[in-house]
Formats: sequence, structure tokens, C-alpha cells
Amino acid sequence: MHMLNGVPLLRIAASSLMIGAGLFLAVWAIVALKSHHTALGSMKNTSRLVTSGPFRLTRNPIYLGYMIAALGVALAANNLWTAGLAVCAAVATHLWVIKREEQFLQARFGYEFERYRRRTRPWL
Repeated sequence: MHMLNGVPLLRIAASSLMIGAGLFLAVWAIVALKSHHTALGSMKNTSRLVTSGPFRLTRNPIYLGYMIAALGVALAANNLWTAGLAVCAAVATHLWVIKREEQFLQARFGYEFERYRRRTRPWL
């Protein structure tokens, strides 16, 4: 097995890919929101429902990106506890943040959001 300082190269490559992909997805989503001139991090100032770019793939690309990156960090550290915490954070985010955000978007955009919600998964 090929190693770098005692760490298997496959684990280094996989964790690097996950961290990079997760951060790329999150940044891509932020750029998409900014390019549509809508709020980032403030539901009150949401002016448009963005359904293009990474939002075609998932309703929550920023949270998904953070989750993928966190799992990549757990893999790099070879630490199951870190992976478990990342999953717990994703569940908590879904229950307490995403559900509230989606209620707001449903009230704000009505049928447009409902149509988007039906065709796009919350995570993957």
C-alpha cells in the first residue's frame, strides 16, 4: 500500500476530493445567490427563489457542501467520532434550520416553491 507519512494515499486523495468538492459546492451556491441579488443568511431579505446552478441539484447546496467537507475532514483524520458529529449536525440543520427556511419560502413564493420542492431533493 502506498503511504505518505504513514497515511494511505487513497485516504488522502479521497478526503482531499471530498473537502474540495464540498467547499466548491458551497461557494458555487453562494455565488449563485449573489448573482441573483438575493439574500444570503437572511430569510427576510430573500427576494428571489434561486433554482439554477447548484440549486438544480439540491435545495440545500451550502449545507450539503459543508456536510461533504466535514466528512472529508473526518476521513482525513480517520476519526469516526468526527463523522458522527457531522451527521448529527446535518440532522440538526435539517430539523431546525431547513424546515424553518422551507416554511418561509413556501409562504413567500407559494406555488413556485412547491413546484421546485417537488422536483428537487433537499440533500441529494
